[in-house]
Amino acid sequence: MAAAKAIEGLDVGPKSVGVRELRQSASQILDRVKMGESVIVTEHGRPVARLVPIDTDSKRSFIQEYVEAGLLIPAEIPWDGTWPDPIPNPTGIDSSVWLREDRDGEIE
Repeated sequence: MAAAKAIEGLDVGPKSVGVRELRQSASQILDRVKMGESVIVTEHGRPVARLVPIDTDSKRSFIQEYVEAGLLIPAEIPWDGTWPDPIPNPTGIDSSVWLREDRDGEIE
């Protein structure tokens, strides 16, 4: 990586690879990620993605990570896996017929 400085012969910071190199060497790059290294993917010299190892020892799920990042708001009442009963249709008109008529402008 151009921005990484060498200290006593060691690269500092994540490795950077272009999209072409990623396509050609995906297995080797993923092996490095599995070993704990982060890799920044660039397109025309601009960073577009970061490959980072997954913390498999952690019991946190991606949902928990999204909640912690503020991307998801957990439900106040947990879902019990059942759906509510359908609302009765007092008109007896099939919903697809009603929708077609509404789209055609026949229903006021």
